[in-house]
Amino acid sequence: MNYLELGPSPIEEECVQLDPNKDYISDMKAECRRFKALLDRTFPNYAENHACFAVKRFEHDFGTYYEVVIFYDEDDEESEGFAYEVERNIPLRWDSVEENIPLRWDS
Repeated sequence: MNYLELGPSPIEEECVQLDPNKDYISDMKAECRRFKALLDRTFPNYAENHACFAVKRFEHDFGTYYEVVIFYDEDDEESEGFAYEVERNIPLRWDSVEENIPLRWDS
């Protein structure tokens, strides 16, 4: 399995920033879970394409951060094609369904 990084939130939305001066991790994880839920609904055929969305931890010189990734079977052309199609069509904004998913940093 290989993966593509999709980001922590829709492209045109603000996202939780890495900040060594405060506890941002729980807010960042919540944002990523919210984005993953949006991707699960936007691309419901991920399983049949041997792909899945997940929240993945990354390390950086400035601290730990999280992003949503899509795992895909790199030996399966359809699976890989699906992953790149998702990457090209990431939602630009949160949809109205997302409004009922609470975020601590949004409260």
